[in-house]
Amino acid sequence: MVEKYGFFGNSEPDLLTFESLGGVRLGQGESGFFGAPLAKSMRVGHITYTKADWYLSPGFATFAADLRDRLSVHDQTMAYGLSMGAFGALNWSDYFGIKRALLLSPQTDMRTGVIPGDTRWIKYRIRDHAPKPHSAEMTVVYDPDHKYDRLHAELIESLGPTRLVPVPFVGHGSAKTLAEARCLKPLVLACLEGATVEDLLADVLTEDALSVSPSWLFRKAGSLKGAECEAMLRRCLELDPDNIQALFRLASTILSYKQDEAQAMMKTVFASDKVKPYMEPRYRMACERLSLSPVI
Repeated sequence: MVEKYGFFGNSEPDLLTFESLGGVRLGQGESGFFGAPLAKSMRVGHITYTKADWYLSPGFATFAADLRDRLSVHDQTMAYGLSMGAFGALNWSDYFGIKRALLLSPQTDMRTGVIPGDTRWIKYRIRDHAPKPHSAEMTVVYDPDHKYDRLHAELIESLGPTRLVPVPFVGHGSAKTLAEARCLKPLVLACLEGATVEDLLADVLTEDALSVSPSWLFRKAGSLKGAECEAMLRRCLELDPDNIQALFRLASTILSYKQDEAQAMMKTVFASDKVKPYMEPRYRMACERLSLSPVI
């Protein structure tokens, strides 16, 4: 892939977004979240990327120097990014003169072994990178039950002004979860308006609001057992009937006490082209434990 960076949108932005790795891989940039809805109520600029090099290459540094001459930020401009995009916002906000940033599920330190076991980024790494102190205030939204994301968030807190906003069950793909719950735009607007962490948790990122997200329901169900888990997964499937992972988890949950229904669900799961490698061995082991004949 040819190394290429771009910028489009307003050059006097209230919000400056940095592309996430998912946007690079899928061709669905942050403008997909923010372009149409937010451009009506604020000035939005987007840094786009067609190469997953984590904003660390000499080519991006050259691009950033040119962009800085063209951008006109103000005291209330806020940077935004998810995952790799949050890495970009964290490392480049000070350079662009931006005084605050909203980071969703950020990854921070790319040195091998600093966050033990976290190798999610390793095939995209072009060099080790130690995070540097920041003067911009970072608002970090993350899932405290996601071990690696929590460690990255705590590391950011040690490097400069940081507001940690732990939101259970949003997962690493927190932007998707928040968008499903229609919380993403309110979160951005609240941060732009200077909401406190307490306000964000009490007014925007509430369990009631998040409970309409299939992704949130699926992860929440993983913390429950029996009838509570079953009810949560059925609600998830009402909202997202094609969620094969939720269907598999529901079938696994009820296999011991609703065997016919569970086996019928398993037939649907294994007829799908979305079967994950872990599904079949787990299912066969459960059937063996319950003295059932697998349906596949």
